Amino acid sequence: MMNTLFGHFKILHGHTGLLVAVSGGLDSMVLLYALQAWCMATPNAPPLYAATVNHHLREGAQAEAKMVAAYCVQLGVPHTILHWHHEEKPTARLMEQARAARYALLAQHAHECGADIVVSAHHADDQAETFVMRLLRGSGLTGLSAMHSLRHLSGDVLLARPFLSVAKKQLRAIALEQNIPYVEDPSNDDTNFERVRVRDAIKSMAFGESHLSLALQRLQRAEHALQDVTASFMAHCVHEGDAVKLQRALFDYAPEDVQIRILAQLLHDNATEYPLSLAALERLHHELLYDEGTTIRRTLGGYVVSLSSKWLKVAREGSRQKLSKL
Repeated sequence: MMNTLFGHFKILHGHTGLLVAVSGGLDSMVLLYALQAWCMATPNAPPLYAATVNHHLREGAQAEAKMVAAYCVQLGVPHTILHWHHEEKPTARLMEQARAARYALLAQHAHECGADIVVSAHHADDQAETFVMRLLRGSGLTGLSAMHSLRHLSGDVLLARPFLSVAKKQLRAIALEQNIPYVEDPSNDDTNFERVRVRDAIKSMAFGESHLSLALQRLQRAEHALQDVTASFMAHCVHEGDAVKLQRALFDYAPEDVQIRILAQLLHDNATEYPLSLAALERLHHELLYDEGTTIRRTLGGYVVSLSSKWLKVAREGSRQKLSKL
């Protein structure tokens, strides 16, 4: 059964080093074991490192991290415990803040140990939960495409999720077969968290794993196509100091969804601490195209967006660029 996992690691070939994120839970412990076995069996496999992030949010976290460290010694995998330092436990957006801190620590450590890819144990059950959560929030195509097996994380570091098509029951069977130790995170049963409530709801639904996987593949295929089309329009953008502009004729030629994506990319990089919502971008798009006026200006995320008969232009608020020259 173990060898069936090796095929999922083909996306890891050709990298300078792998940093596997190991919490001590079932999924990540199986990933650690499988990656170590794959590296041992694969000629010219990249070096493997492991790291556990202690968020200091609950008792027992340090003991679990030490359990992972001991198992890594047994496997011969270098392991580091990373710490999220905060003066007091966050009360708002706890899971989001913890996730952001975890990825930042992992990306930094990957850079320090010479790895260019962080490997996470997200699996098919996680994928289903993510899809349903985003569906309930009214997400667009990008959100409904859920998690991708490979994406940019930070700097020159990528994030890989090789188990997205592997069911948790398969990972549990491998843990039992190989006698892999793991701990159960009590938060996995805490219905105060949305993901736990969604997980319980999915259990009561007749979700066909293969059908959901196929639907996600099709959504991701459409998402990639729209990304490519958007990139072809973005290639015509002109940089003018600290402003960027695109010919109005080209912007008008783009399909509506691509127009919104163009706005998202022009505003995305440093606009806000959190990404702009799709709803905010849709409102901006509607106001630009359907409000009357020779030149329409709106502000969003610290940027001024202007649309005239000739140009779509985006500049930071307070920019020296004279928007009247559109």
